[in-house]
Amino acid sequence: MKLAHPIPPVLTIHSHELDGSVVLRLCGELDVSTAPPFAEAVTTASERGASELLLDIGCLEFVDSTGLRAILAAKALCEQHSCEFAITEPTPAVKRLFQVTGTLDHLPRTDVEGQRLREAIQIWPPAGVATGNGYATPIPQRTAG
Repeated sequence: MKLAHPIPPVLTIHSHELDGSVVLRLCGELDVSTAPPFAEAVTTASERGASELLLDIGCLEFVDSTGLRAILAAKALCEQHSCEFAITEPTPAVKRLFQVTGTLDHLPRTDVEGQRLREAIQIWPPAGVATGNGYATPIPQRTAG
């Protein structure tokens, strides 16, 4: 059965800031149509002076070449801004892409059991990030204090 209107890929990005570190949890598909909101979230984190960027990719189901390029660009942007960069353990399909392209060994990974990540994941999604179009990209504003 062919659909008259194909369902567009969906990427949900939940962001959370914790002690200068930004965690972006990516769920769904990172591809040519969903890479721009991801790139925007990474740029926003970098512009705000994040000391660490962690990509939680444990529920990322699919990544195409554009999505892979966006992840590598995020890593490069972190390097330019002296920001630590790491990913969580990828799903088997995404891990296979990283292996086939030779990028797996160039993407620092962190243990999902790490204390900082565990604390951040417990509060997904932060208030005010869900939108009706399947994207959730805004990083919550820092409050003075």
